[in-house]
Amino acid sequence: MGRKMSTLKTLGLLGLLGAASAVLPGQASGQEVIKFGLISSFSGAAASFGEVEAVSVEIAINDINAAGGVKVGDKTYKMQLTKYDHAYDPAKAVTVARQAVQQDGVKFVEVLGGGIIPAVQTVTEPAKVLLFGQGGGSHWLGKNKPFTFQPFYSIGGNAVAVYEYIRQTYPDAKKIALVYPDDDMGDSVASEALLGAKEFGLVAEKAFVGRSMTDFYPLFASLLRDPPDFIDVDGMPGPQYAALAKQARENGFKGHFIFSSTLDANAFAKLNANDTIVGSLVAPAWTVWPTEAGKRWLAEVDRRLPGNRQMWTGRSYDNLMLLKAAIEKAGSLDTTKVRDALTEVTAIGVSGSVRYVAAPGADYGARHLRTSIPVGEVIKTADGKLDIKKVWEKQ
Repeated sequence: MGRKMSTLKTLGLLGLLGAASAVLPGQASGQEVIKFGLISSFSGAAASFGEVEAVSVEIAINDINAAGGVKVGDKTYKMQLTKYDHAYDPAKAVTVARQAVQQDGVKFVEVLGGGIIPAVQTVTEPAKVLLFGQGGGSHWLGKNKPFTFQPFYSIGGNAVAVYEYIRQTYPDAKKIALVYPDDDMGDSVASEALLGAKEFGLVAEKAFVGRSMTDFYPLFASLLRDPPDFIDVDGMPGPQYAALAKQARENGFKGHFIFSSTLDANAFAKLNANDTIVGSLVAPAWTVWPTEAGKRWLAEVDRRLPGNRQMWTGRSYDNLMLLKAAIEKAGSLDTTKVRDALTEVTAIGVSGSVRYVAAPGADYGARHLRTSIPVGEVIKTADGKLDIKKVWEKQ
């Protein structure tokens, strides 16, 4: 009798577990889903980036599902998000990418970090999984990476836009120090920035730093012997470049900083270092989005993550709208067909009408087509917080 009761209890427990798994999000009976994997940093120094990137993806997926999902032939699919933490570690990124692709059957992934994407490609490209890279540089794009797209903007292109503004506005400026991560991404961005600086008559000196570096005093002991007018710092997590800027001031740097990718205001606030970057230049200086979707996006990000508005993550939203359009045009979830359709579709995202355009040396799309790059100046509001004032736009 005791064994029979134990068996019944076991069967009952299994039944409850089965019922619980049956009602997980996107797993309702008869519900077709498209799995979308977000491989980002949810721990470590770049966690603030992953946090807001995930919110942007969630907003897009909620909008897609609320509008009826994704229609493929006579089927309608809901999109389902799964998050994977790479902690900005390439080795961990490979591990979680294998889990996403080989265990979870994910066919579409977004990956944060120009220094992380090449590691993940070792998993996604052979499996013909579409990878959308939220990272700088162009070293991970090309004919031999046909399943990789870049929704992120060109960091080097943004830097060059700032240099053009500097030449117009700061006629006495002569020298820029480029401080980028010591990896393929940093080298790729620096190459483009060096050419841009030369075009506008500026002397550029590059200095590379490790991604785990926190002590920048030796760097500035050398760099500030002949002080630059500007320090262009980017391609690294907010807490790292906030520490870098603070230490630059402590070492006597009197010029301005350039942020040509992201500006994590929270990172400076946590160091009580807002004053260190007032007057600095930022590109792209998006402070609002022009569409109704963009207004909803801003309101939801501000509601869920007060003070951590990262405008670059609007690209995550726009990319998902393009992915939806491409799947529906292809009429298939076959990633080769969806890849080809991605170069043919347009969509309305938070930033307006967007599409993928060919990158130099790449058979497939690389980044959103933009007609201009807004440049902004960092200001401090009456309550002591940081904000960005648009000062120029490169057409």
